[in-house]
Amino acid sequence: MAPAIEPRLAFDFNAGTGTSAYGLGSNSAELVMHSSSNEPVSLYGADGSGLTGKPGDFALDIGQTTQAMGADGKSGGTAKISDDSRGLGPMASFTVTGWFKAASPLGKAARIVEYTDPLLNGFIFFTGDGGMLSLGINRKAATIPYRSKNCFNQNADGHWVFFAVAYDSTKGSAVFYGGTPTADPEVVATENLDAGKTVELNQHGSLTIGNNSIGTRPFHGMLDDIAIYSSEADGTGALSLEQIKEIYKANLGAVPAAKSVAVERPLKIGIIGDSTVCNYPDDALLRGWGQMLRQYTIPSVAFINEAQGGTSTKTFPPDRWQKILTAKPDFILIQFGHNDAHGADRPESTSAATDYKDNLRRYIVQARKAAITPVLVTPPHRRLFSAGHVTTELAPYADAMKAVAAELEVPLIDLYEQSGAWLDSLGEEGSAHVTANRRANPEADDRTHFTKEGAASLAGFVAQGLPKCDPRLGKILKAQ
Repeated sequence: MAPAIEPRLAFDFNAGTGTSAYGLGSNSAELVMHSSSNEPVSLYGADGSGLTGKPGDFALDIGQTTQAMGADGKSGGTAKISDDSRGLGPMASFTVTGWFKAASPLGKAARIVEYTDPLLNGFIFFTGDGGMLSLGINRKAATIPYRSKNCFNQNADGHWVFFAVAYDSTKGSAVFYGGTPTADPEVVATENLDAGKTVELNQHGSLTIGNNSIGTRPFHGMLDDIAIYSSEADGTGALSLEQIKEIYKANLGAVPAAKSVAVERPLKIGIIGDSTVCNYPDDALLRGWGQMLRQYTIPSVAFINEAQGGTSTKTFPPDRWQKILTAKPDFILIQFGHNDAHGADRPESTSAATDYKDNLRRYIVQARKAAITPVLVTPPHRRLFSAGHVTTELAPYADAMKAVAAELEVPLIDLYEQSGAWLDSLGEEGSAHVTANRRANPEADDRTHFTKEGAASLAGFVAQGLPKCDPRLGKILKAQ
């Protein structure tokens, strides 16, 4: 049997309720469902609507939001990932696999999967007229898409159809595959194209399933078991027919679920914390170290950064914590202390000696119960100086976290110690560029929140500590 790889991103849509689906592969990104008016809505089909028809098997039902296929449908719902920090990265080769059940003839450029930026760098996998499936690569530069044969409508009369397309920039080829629940996949068409067109977004973009990003090319019908396999460096992301058949069998339940055919699964890392950790918009002055950590790791690592500004161990939102537990990352990085240290009259305040420790213990126990390895990260210093040295108001919380780490045998990264030595070495004036100061708000001298440069340095300290926490974390760092 040819070696298989785990999907970079995959959805089986079997949650069945809510307005989101979460990735099953190495990238656990949140896929948010929207109505034709761009409001969050559940687009799950009925129980049993999925490929196998069994109870508990659901499908993504874009057809409920539109009356026709593609441009004829004019508008419809979509399922979208718009967070580029959870993107697919550059792809020298990739394969898209899945199933569709069309409610009307294929055509009119209905989207199956689209991964593009505003300049249409990326790829678009869509339905061509007359029963074709089509693939567009970096459409800004391409003159025509690469097409399969006119055969998919022959089996698309309300029945499930398996599809796959494998793109390999190193060979200059796009291979299309088709099958049904009773007929194994086979090669439908092979298109030659210019080699060397690596798929990579140059700007902030999105991945959508069942429509484009603005909702004007809906797929009239259902989609299930959508997966993307890819390789950044070579042609191994373009799967062979044998590998595609294994995925096909897994989807039908002939073998365990698709993710079990992986030979080595890239890591997922969850992150919770406060405003010194969280993600900020691209045009913001501030950054959190969790947002900057990706620049130190290989592209296959999936980050789930649920950190939120203003929160403490006591007030961190339960729904964000539950999202982490549901996504089941391999590791969870936990950093709190800044808001815990606020005055006792504040709702987020905790005592370093009592409830701060208790809250950390609760996160650790719950993470371990979900088979997630917790890693504690002590809070970074504020850029406050006294007598030429950084102040130590957060020391009780850093020490309390170290005590809990020792008590429960949890790996720890001492960002408090490292950031203090770093700021001391720079000095008060020499470190002015690493925090917001009065640039974000002239009325407040903000020495807590970090700029891009400051957060990148903090992320570098965290990255340096990862290999000491677990050998697997040492393998995800970029060569420096």
